[in-house]
This record gives sequence, C-alpha cells and structure tokens, in this order.
Amino acid sequence: MTLKNRFLIAAFVVFAVSFISRINVLDNLFVLDDFTLIIGNTFVHSLNNILEVLNPKNIFYVLPIRCGARPLAVASLIIDYSAFGINPFGYHVVNLLIHSVNSVLVFVFVYFFNYKKTIIYPLIASLFFSLHPIQSEVINVISFRADLLLVFFYLLALIFVNLLQQYYKNNKLLYVLIFITICCAFFTKENAIILPIVLLLFSAFLYKDKQLNKFAIVSFIVIIFFFLFFWITRFPVPLFYTIYPNLDGNITPLVSLFTYFNTIIASLFYNIIHIAYPVNLSVDYIVKSSVYVNIGIFVFIISIIYLFFYKIKDKNIKIFILLTILTYLPVSNIIPLVNTVADRYMYMPMVAISILFGLVIFKIMGTINKIIIYVFIISLFALFTIISYQRGEDFRNSYTLYSDAIIKNPNNIRTVYNMGVAYFSNGEYDKAIIEFVKISKINPVYMRDKIWLLTAMSYDEQNNKNLAQQYYYKAFLLNPLDDEIRDNFIYSFTSFEEAKKYILTNTVRLNDNIYTALQKRSKI
Repeated sequence: MTLKNRFLIAAFVVFAVSFISRINVLDNLFVLDDFTLIIGNTFVHSLNNILEVLNPKNIFYVLPIRCGARPLAVASLIIDYSAFGINPFGYHVVNLLIHSVNSVLVFVFVYFFNYKKTIIYPLIASLFFSLHPIQSEVINVISFRADLLLVFFYLLALIFVNLLQQYYKNNKLLYVLIFITICCAFFTKENAIILPIVLLLFSAFLYKDKQLNKFAIVSFIVIIFFFLFFWITRFPVPLFYTIYPNLDGNITPLVSLFTYFNTIIASLFYNIIHIAYPVNLSVDYIVKSSVYVNIGIFVFIISIIYLFFYKIKDKNIKIFILLTILTYLPVSNIIPLVNTVADRYMYMPMVAISILFGLVIFKIMGTINKIIIYVFIISLFALFTIISYQRGEDFRNSYTLYSDAIIKNPNNIRTVYNMGVAYFSNGEYDKAIIEFVKISKINPVYMRDKIWLLTAMSYDEQNNKNLAQQYYYKAFLLNPLDDEIRDNFIYSFTSFEEAKKYILTNTVRLNDNIYTALQKRSKI
C-alpha cells in the first residue's frame, strides 16, 4: 500500500472514530448557555441577521447582541437556527462534525510537520486529541461552538505555515490564507490573540525565516488593534467587581496580589489533574488553593524548566512545550476569568498536548517492546472512549448535567443554584426549595433576589400562597425595579391596593425605588 493511501485511510479512521465514539451526544437537549444564546436570543432566529453580524462596519460599531465579540460564532448559530430551529439534534451534529474535522486537521498537521512521514505518530496524537474526555464539554454544549471554530482556524493556520516553509517557500497566497485564518480565529474567539506569537515561535525557533518573522509581527499589531477597538468595547466588564463563585468564599482574584497568584496556581493545578486523570470531570469546580497545591505546581514548573534546558534535546518537543504554554496563557487567569477552571478552556491547549503525547510515545517505541506500547495505547483510548461516552450521557439535559455536578461538587454555589433551577424546571418544587435554602447557607448574598423569586414561584406552584407572598415581597424589596419580580409580587395579591397595603404594613419606609416600581404598575 502506498504512503498516500495509508495517509487517506488513517485520516478517514480518525474522522470515523471521532464521530462514532461520541454519537450518543446527538440525542442530547439544550443545556447551559444554549438557552441564552440560541433559544432566548431572537437575533439568531433571523437568517438576514447574518449579513448584519458580518458587516465590516461593526468592527467599530458595537452591535448590541449577545456574544457580539465573536461574530463568526454567532453567524454559525444563525445558520444552524435557520436549518434546525429549536431541534437540538442538528446543532449537535454540527458540533460533532467540527470536532471530528479538527481531529483530522491535527493528524494532517502532524503528518506534514513530521519529516519522516510516519503514520503512527500523527495517528496517536490525533486520536488522543479526539477521544480525551476533557473535550466532552465543548462538544456537548452547542453554545461553546466558538472553541471548536477557534481551533479549526488555528489548525488551518498551522497547516498553512507548515506548507509555506516545507513545500511552497514565500508563496504569497499562503501568506494571505494564514492572515485570513488568524483574523477568522480572532472573530470567533478572543483567545486567538495568541496566534501571531505562535507563528513567531515556529518562525524564530524552528524555521529561522526572517520574512515569516516580519509577517508574524505585523499580524500581531493588527490583532492588537482589533483587540483594542473591537473586543474590549464589547466586554465592558469591570474585572475587580466580578464575583468568582468557584472559589472559596466567592473571593475576587483581584482583591489582593496574593489571591491573584493563588488563583493562577490553583487553576493550573486543576487543569493538569483533569488532563492526566480525567475521571472526575464536572461542569463546575470548587477550586481550592493550598500549600500542597502551591508546592506541587512549583515542583512541576521547576521540573519542566530543568528538562527543557538540560535534558530535552529534541527541538520538536521543545516547540510543542512552548506551544502548550502559549495557548494556555489566555485561560490561565492572568486575565481573571469568571469560570476559574472549565474543561472547554483546554480545547486549544490540547492540540499541543496531544502532539507532545504522540511524539513521546513515538520516541519510546524504539526502547520498549512495541506490543506493550500498542496494548497501552489501545487500552488508554478505550478508557477515554468509555469515559467520554458517559460524559455525553451526563450532558443529556440540564437535570442530568447538574445531578452529576452536584454529586462531585456538592458545595459549589453555582452548581447548587443550577440544580435548584433544574428541579424547578422539572416540576420538583420541594427539591428546588431545598437547594435554594442550601445556597443561603453557603453564601447569603449570592443572587439573593433571583433565589427569593424562584423560591416564591416554587411555593406558588405548590399553592402555598402565604409563603409565596413572603418570598415575592423579599425579592421585591431587594430589587423593586426588576419587571419579573415586581409583576410576580403584585399578581400574588387579588388587587393592586392589597399589594400596596401589604407593603405599607410591612415596610418601615417606602423608598424611591419601591415607589417608582409601584407607579410603573399601578393597575393589574
């Protein structure tokens, strides 16, 4: 069999294994941000809006839409909605197809990057990337499409760079394609800001190409321009005041320099654990820093530095270690993230990690019996497939997802909240109330008005009007200008006058916000 035929067969095997091994996800429903970005987002419901979201004028004009800083990701959801409506099956097919294609692109990149043209090394790397359980979150959650598309464009850029250096030196078309893929990646997800630096890494340390160096620098300047005038204007979030529910006591990483560095160290530790031992993955994590975590990460970093400078001689291994570090930086909490640790954050770094894994396995094949290596690889990939299949079942719907999460992280406040919402949506109001009460014990101020509203609605559904009114009243006092809270509170009475009397009887003073809210709804 010719090398070309072996290459095509192997690429097909990677695609087929990637798709078939996770085919159970196609029956899953919408979860997490899907409801916000797809079901409740009327902007994606019109195919005509694809022209609006991709209009070049919107580079400088902030389009007031959800996820507006990621126009290509939004455009893909618009196309999906026009084809599938609110049927999640089609969306899941698209997500799984993109992941399968990404796995093939890993194979293609490694194959052409490796001058020996062996099939085994790229095959192991691409299957590790494809089957690893940490990839489950980005595949199963439709609204995380941005991560899938980011890696698609990222891999295309790497492949084009490789073709430029090894086969078509100074080809202008390839330079144009590289620039286009970098821009597409950036308008898919902001993590792409790192791509010009990735180019510079390959150019300066591997190819020694001055022209590519200049191109990478120019690309970086352009991306920084986009970052300052496009991305930042669409994320006006004051980081200091952002609450991080994953951390103990809901502390803010920017509250002190010590806490800031502790957050970075703790997130690195958990991400390493989730890749090395992916058997306790969850949609939410409680991230705790400790002396042992700090010591462990310190030893790990020192070991990597020592191996990099004194023990590792293979230039390719060094390149992909640096590539892992570069692609991890955007999700390392150097810029604090609302989700301190999330499986989807590792989708991009997993490209380099998978290539490193394949390269190390290929290297040790010359020193260890190949049968032992093959048995290990087959067993590992079989285990990955089983765990990934089960993770797909966890993402079946919101109920199953948070039932799993609350078992693994029973004191994660966001998990408890979402489990309560899932119980409420499922009509299990007693269980929902228990979860909402539990939240008040973990953190009394966490989403207090929303939790009181949901508690009131739960009692309302149970026809316990007295308790429902009490909790509607609490929510109303806390946030009287919220239309949903105000209307639910007033409608719990037989007349507006009765609601007003209840307030005047139970409130020390009628402040301006409460008065304004009542004026807005003076009739029932």
